[in-house]
Amino acid sequence: MRRLTLILLFVSSQTLAQDQLNYGKVLTDKDFTCNTRPFLDSFFNLANICDAKNELEIRLRISYMPLPDFDFIVVTYDGNKWAATKYEENWGDPSTSGAQIKSYKLQPSRDFETIFSALKRNNIFTLPNQSDINIKRNILDGVVYTLTFKAGDKFRTYYFDNPTEYRKQNKKMQEFKNYERIATILYSWFDKE
Repeated sequence: MRRLTLILLFVSSQTLAQDQLNYGKVLTDKDFTCNTRPFLDSFFNLANICDAKNELEIRLRISYMPLPDFDFIVVTYDGNKWAATKYEENWGDPSTSGAQIKSYKLQPSRDFETIFSALKRNNIFTLPNQSDINIKRNILDGVVYTLTFKAGDKFRTYYFDNPTEYRKQNKKMQEFKNYERIATILYSWFDKE
């Protein structure tokens, strides 16, 4: 009986442990504040990330410059299941008056665990702001990314833009390869349901 109890305890602890995500190293943002919610989060009707009930929430905002067009991709894990949603907004469409916001549930083209592992391999939780990197030549238009995450009780936001172009100009800098890969994973490894 004692042996059976020990086996059941071991099996149940292994099962429970699988629900906990291993984030690896996570950098926090000393300037991150939960007191304010970014305007575009509220514009897309997204709650303050600090109020999210999810264990993990990754928000990638994509800004297409010079037009004021935005997409948001939100990936969540609530401790039990994964979900992903894409929000699209287009101010630059002359056929509409004002902003048109559409949202879609996303289906991963690979399983969520594979996506999460690929994001971690590309240092999603530890990359610096692009502005903190000494780079050759600035690009003034193109695509700007804002990545905000909640990983357990840790929060952070960082920015990068035009990762493909910067990677070509700064071939030895791994950060641009990581930025590019993270943007590709979050933007291209999901399809509309």
